[in-house]
Amino acid sequence: MKKLLLLFATIAMMTACGGNGTNSGAEGGDSTANEGPKTYSIEYDFNSNSGSNWECLDIHTDGKIKADLQVNIEGDKVTINMPLQVKIKGGELKKSLNEGEAQYSVENSSSKGSIKFKVADADKVNYDEEFKKLKEGDVLTINITGETTKDVLEKMNNNWGTFALMF
Repeated sequence: MKKLLLLFATIAMMTACGGNGTNSGAEGGDSTANEGPKTYSIEYDFNSNSGSNWECLDIHTDGKIKADLQVNIEGDKVTINMPLQVKIKGGELKKSLNEGEAQYSVENSSSKGSIKFKVADADKVNYDEEFKKLKEGDVLTINITGETTKDVLEKMNNNWGTFALMF
């Protein structure tokens, strides 16, 4: 009786885990469907600040900043949302931060992959007003979004890179 119960339990586990124990991807199924949720993160620093507000934002950090990525994958198209942290220098903004962009390069090399990001929630957050509330040395977190491919996402994941600010 115990052997019979063990057999049924084994069959139930194999069915729940994708079939007969073989790689379902080799049978034409989508192997990514069985992978489950995956978390993505990066570490970053800044290499330049060429936007209109370059005098207001400090790109010098005390080391790399770690960020978790919110990722939406549809086929080979990947949309990434993430928080970008910049230090405040102060001064008067010359252009709206909500119109800013940032270029990310994996391992500080555009040949390994790069992504252009824009402000993700400019319709909900007035980053200019948030900037005015802060003083020199404070950190402003701006939510940004960008699109890339799966191969660049995999190069980014658990890796480091640099942002060029264009705010």
